[in-house]
Amino acid sequence: MFIKTNDKNLDDEITPLLALLDVLLSKCTAKQSQVLYLKLLGYDELFIARVLKKKQATINGHSTSAGWNAIEKAVLFFEKKIKSQTETI
Repeated sequence: MFIKTNDKNLDDEITPLLALLDVLLSKCTAKQSQVLYLKLLGYDELFIARVLKKKQATINGHSTSAGWNAIEKAVLFFEKKIKSQTETI
C-alpha cells in the first residue's frame, strides 16, 4: 500500500504504518477479508453474522485473527490525519 501526498513529512510518517497494514492484510484468508471489508464499511459483528449466516463468535474469530484491533486503530489514525490536514487548508 502506498499513499503519496504533497507533504513529505506526512508521507514519511504514514509509510511504515501502510507497510505493516499491507503485510497484515496479505495474510488474511478470504473469509477474514470479507469480515474486515464489512467491518470497514461500519457494520457490527451481529449484522455481519446474519448476512454471512454464521455465528457472531465465528465473525469475531475471523476479525480477531485478521488483526482487526490494529486495523481499526490505523483507520482512526488516518481519519485523524486527514481531518487535521484538511483543517489546515
